[in-house]
Amino acid sequence: KPAVNPAIAEVERVVHAWAKAWAGQDVPGYLDAYSDKFSPAGGGSLAAWKEGRRQRIVGKQSIAVNVRDLQVTVNGNDASAKFRQNYVAGSLNTTTRKTLTM
Repeated sequence: KPAVNPAIAEVERVVHAWAKAWAGQDVPGYLDAYSDKFSPAGGGSLAAWKEGRRQRIVGKQSIAVNVRDLQVTVNGNDASAKFRQNYVAGSLNTTTRKTLTM
């Protein structure tokens, strides 16, 4: 079995920690995963995005976030993680493809 690239292993750890923080409603842990340079989809300020995320996470009866088919690419100091995310909260159950860049 080939040795695991430590950079790939670290990206995988970070992705799973992000999903665990989200599912555990650990808002500080979840938001800390995002860089100060993160630009929210649709525009708007990072502070407004963070507050919107906080309101959507806190107080949910339960949240499940599952990461499947994780594929990590590392090129120098840049990395990307592509995966299928299954999100369940209340009656909402969605599966989407995500790409995180680091």
